[in-house]
Order: sequence, then structure tokens, then C-alpha cells
Amino acid sequence: MRGKITFIISLFVFILPLLFLNCSDDDQDASPLTLAEATHKVLAEVLDNDLDSLLFYRHPDKIMPGAEFEYLYGGAPDVPYIVEKASWFFFIDDLPGARWVHPCRWILVPENGGDIEITDEQWPPEVQLDMLLYYTLDTATNLVISSIIYDSLDFKDLYYSTSIIAAGVSIGYPSGGSYTAVRDSWFFFIDDHPGLDYAHPVRYVFVEIWGGETQIYNEQFPPDIQLEMYPEFTAIEP
Repeated sequence: MRGKITFIISLFVFILPLLFLNCSDDDQDASPLTLAEATHKVLAEVLDNDLDSLLFYRHPDKIMPGAEFEYLYGGAPDVPYIVEKASWFFFIDDLPGARWVHPCRWILVPENGGDIEITDEQWPPEVQLDMLLYYTLDTATNLVISSIIYDSLDFKDLYYSTSIIAAGVSIGYPSGGSYTAVRDSWFFFIDDHPGLDYAHPVRYVFVEIWGGETQIYNEQFPPDIQLEMYPEFTAIEP
């Protein structure tokens, strides 16, 4: 009997380190958060998927341990802002359009999936210069109107997609060709001569949701996609 007990204890002592080793291996094998996954965490857990009345930025590169941030306009926080873990960095401007100082948030999402770190601030970080703004549909529409149509809808009709066109998705047109979204984008269609029979000059516009970079294509026919008209919100059928 004593021999059996001694054997069981010895077996337990042998197996126990292996159990901890396996747990450690599992932790090491856990996939780090991608930028897209970290973005979704911030949208869901911090912003409740509500981007109204604020500006949302993200840094395209991972921030490594030891990095220290200062304010965009010079100076440093009273408490040094030092990154302790490899993380993705986000910035939220809670009062866009207001002069600084005003409320904003600096956000770190550890790539290992740890707790989101939120720091309430009054100034933007210096790395905002390297960050990309998230373009909501409204922001993208304003960009098209101001920078492509030049604030004039006279003799033009503007249509837009109500959902994001994912990277790699193509927008076709009647002759059988298509244009592909390079990155996740909003899609706009500009009819430069409304009322004329087709073919006549029109434009296809992709506005990337991160950074607002645009791709413009000149065409002769409307696209094969259902769109809404700005500002009357009248549907255009494919």
C-alpha cells in the first residue's frame, strides 16, 4: 500500500511541472491582436460603436515597450506616458473643432489582449501626426463635396454607398469592367451631367475609411450597385 502511495506521489510530482509547461506554451502560442482586432475592441468597449461628435484616430504601427509620448504642441504630461507592453495606440478627440486645451483620450490596447488603458488628456499626442483618422460616411461625404465637387452641387448629382466597400470588392459597370477597392472604403458616384442620356461623363470615387485617401475613376455609365442620392436620399437602382 505504501509503495502505491509513493508511486502516485512520484507520478504527481512528475506530471505537475508538465501541466504548468503546457499552460505556458498555450500562452505563448496565443495569437497577438491585429490592428483590426484592436480597433474593434476600442469601437465596441470604449465607444459603444458610436462615432458621432468625435474624431477617432489610430496609429498604423505597433508601439513598442519603452516608447514615451509628448504633447503635439510641445511639453510632456505631468506623469510620463511610457508604454510598458507592445500595444496598438488610439486617440479620440472628444470635442473636434474646439481649440486646445479640451477633453481627449489616449488609448493603448496591449497586443496580448490585456486590459485597455485609457488616459484622459487635454492635448493631442505628438504621434497624432502619424495617425490615421477614421472617416465616417458623413466625413467622407464632406470630403467629396469640398475637395472633389468643390462645394457645388449645381448641375451635378452625388450618390453614395450606405455600407463600406471591403478591400478587394469590385464595383462593376455596364460594359463589363469593374473597379476594385484597394482598402476598406466608402463609394461615391458623381453624375456630372444629370438629365443627359448615357453615355456621358461620370465619376466613381473610393474614399478609404482610414486616412481618407481617394481614388477617382472617370466613366460613362452608372455603376452596378444600389446607391443613395445626396441629399434627397433617393435610391438609384443598379
